[in-house]
Amino acid sequence: MKPNNKVAITSPKLITEGHWGEIAWQFLVDPTLPDVNLCTAAFCIVVFKGNLVLVDQKHRGFELPGGHSNPDEPLDVTVKREVLEEVGAVITQPQYFGYKKVLPVTPIPHRDKANEYYPFPVSYIPYFFAEAEKLLDSVELAPDVNGRRLASLSEARGLLAPDHHHEKIIEYLDEIGAIIVNRD
Repeated sequence: MKPNNKVAITSPKLITEGHWGEIAWQFLVDPTLPDVNLCTAAFCIVVFKGNLVLVDQKHRGFELPGGHSNPDEPLDVTVKREVLEEVGAVITQPQYFGYKKVLPVTPIPHRDKANEYYPFPVSYIPYFFAEAEKLLDSVELAPDVNGRRLASLSEARGLLAPDHHHEKIIEYLDEIGAIIVNRD
């Protein structure tokens, strides 16, 4: 069975919500991409031959590949670049499907830019999904990455950092047939 690469949502739908310390967030499936000027990063659920492609971050453990966007960089380009840099996967058609809406109480200093802050009072982290065409072994991964891991859905549940709720987002895409992931 081929995955359904189009997510059929006509209005925002809350999938999960949580906190990073005092910073609240919500994950919404939404056909409308938020204002790019309010987007701080982008992430991608990558599937290769039925397995999820996870990145092993040196300081955060296993998570979905993704990261900060560069100024004036389209978000689909951000996702392609980050996926290649973090897990060595080549994707050509990332499909946008939703975002994390980040709701801090006070402005958050930018992690990489001194004297700058993330958008306030709300910012967004768009999420995409894609089938990897190939995994490269010869690519040099980003310096903050230990490596990659291919995982079934049940393995990913035990590996992914719990405060992001990535397993719930993956399960949603699997349930609607947008991706097909090995379950065991």
